[in-house]
Amino acid sequence: MSWKKWKKICAAALLLGCAVQLAGCRTTELEDRSFPMLAAVALDESKQQVGFTYVFPILRAEPDAADEAGDDPAAMEYAGNFAQAWEKYEDSLNKIADYNHLKVLLMSRSFLEDKEQYEAMLTLLQEKEIFPRNTYVCVTDQLEDVLKAEKNLKEDLGTYIEELLENHEFGRETRLPTLGDLMDEKENKRRTWNLPYLSVKEDTILWEGSVEK
Repeated sequence: MSWKKWKKICAAALLLGCAVQLAGCRTTELEDRSFPMLAAVALDESKQQVGFTYVFPILRAEPDAADEAGDDPAAMEYAGNFAQAWEKYEDSLNKIADYNHLKVLLMSRSFLEDKEQYEAMLTLLQEKEIFPRNTYVCVTDQLEDVLKAEKNLKEDLGTYIEELLENHEFGRETRLPTLGDLMDEKENKRRTWNLPYLSVKEDTILWEGSVEK
C-alpha cells in the first residue's frame, strides 16, 4: 500500500471518528437539557428579595413523567435581585435549561411595580438574550396559587396559560404583550401595554382584566 493511500485511509478514519464523537456529544447534550415552559418572578416585599422559578412540561399519563419532564420543579429561589435569583435557581437544576419552548413570563404585581427591580430584569434578559422575545407576559397577585393550580391541569402551566390568552375573548380583541414588546418599550417609552391579569378562584385560573405598564 502506498504512503499516499495510507494517509487517505487514516484521514478518513479520523473524520469518521470525529463525526461519531460529535453525534454522541449532541445526544448527551439533549439528554442533559430541561425545557421550561413558564418562568415566574415574585417580590417578597417584607424581605425585599426577588424570587424566581420555572415550570416544566409534565406528561402525566406516563409512569416516568418526572424523567420525561426534563427536570423536577424546584421551590422558588430568592435573592437580592433578579439576576441573583435566576442564577441561584439555575444552579439548583439537574439539567441545563433550554428556553426555546418558553411560553409565558408570569410576574407578581409587587415585582412589576418595583421599577428598579423590573427594569433591571428587562435589561439582563435583553443583554443576555436569555428568553424568547415572543414570550407572553402576565401579572398576578396570587402567584403561588397560580403555580399550585397546575396540579389540576392536563398540560403544563405554560401551555395552559398560552392557550388561555390566545383563546380568551380579551386575547382576540387586543394584541397580547410579549417580552420583546416590554424590552423595546423600556427604551422607547412611547406607549402603555396592558398586561393580562390572572387570578385563581376555586383552583381555576382566570383572566380577569389587565395591568398597565
